[in-house]
Amino acid sequence: MLIIGYILGMFVGVVLGLFGAGGAIISFPILVYFMGIVPQQASVYSLLIVGVAALSGVLKYLKDKEVDFKTALIFTPPVLLAFYITKQIIIPSIPEQIFNAGNFIYTRDRLLMTIFVITLSYTIYKMISSAKTDNSSTVQENKFNGNNIIKYLSYSFAVGILSASIGAGGGFIIVPALVLLFRLPIKIATGTSLFVITANALVGTIINRNNIQSEHFLMITLFIIFAIIGIFIGSYLNKILQANQLKHYYSYFLIFVLLSTIITETYKSINN
Repeated sequence: MLIIGYILGMFVGVVLGLFGAGGAIISFPILVYFMGIVPQQASVYSLLIVGVAALSGVLKYLKDKEVDFKTALIFTPPVLLAFYITKQIIIPSIPEQIFNAGNFIYTRDRLLMTIFVITLSYTIYKMISSAKTDNSSTVQENKFNGNNIIKYLSYSFAVGILSASIGAGGGFIIVPALVLLFRLPIKIATGTSLFVITANALVGTIINRNNIQSEHFLMITLFIIFAIIGIFIGSYLNKILQANQLKHYYSYFLIFVLLSTIITETYKSINN
C-alpha cells in the first residue's frame, strides 16, 4: 500500500505542477487510505507536502518567467489573513446546527458544502467561458495604483475567506481568481498560484507543527520526493499545452473535485 501511496504522491505533484492547485485535496485521502495516517495528522502532512512541492514548482516557473511577483505580493497577505481569520474565528463561531425543518437539520457542515458547490459551479462556468476566447500565454500588466489597490485587496481577502470555507488549501479557487479577477494568463496564474500556495501551506504547517510525529519523517520525505518529481512532469505538460486547452482541462479537474466531494459527503451523511 505504501508503494501505491508514493506513486499516487507523484500524481499529486503532476496535478499541482499542471494546474497550480489541487495538491492538498488529493494528498489528504492518499495519506489516510494508503499511508495509514490518521486524518488530523494527514491534514497537516498534506500542507507540508504541498508547501515543499509547490516551492519546487515556483522555482521551475520562475526559471521560465511565469510567476507574477507583483500580483503575488498584492494577493498573498490578504489571502493568508482572511484564511486564518476564517479558520480560527468565523467558522468556529457558526453554530453546529443552524436551523431545523422537521426531520431536516441544516448544519454548519452543510452550509460550508453549499458555499463549496455554489462557488465551484460558478468558477467552472466562468473558466469554460473564458477558455472560448482566450489563447494568450503572455503577461498582461496589472495597473495597480491608489485608485484600484483597495479593489484588488478586497478580491484577495474574499478569496482567502472562500479558500478557508471550501476546504483544503483552496488552490483550486486561487487560480481562477488570478485569471478572472487579476486578468493573468492561465500559465502565469499557475506559477503565481504555486507561490501563494507555498506561503499558505507552510504557514499552516508551522501553526500545526505539534501534530507532526517524528516516526513519519521518512514516509513524508519520500512522499515529498515523489511529489516533486510529479511537479516537474506537470509543469512540462503545462508548458506544451495552449492556454485555452489548459483552461478546459482545469475546468474538467474542477468538475472532478466538485463531484467527488459531493459523493464523499453524501456517503458520509447516509452512513452517519
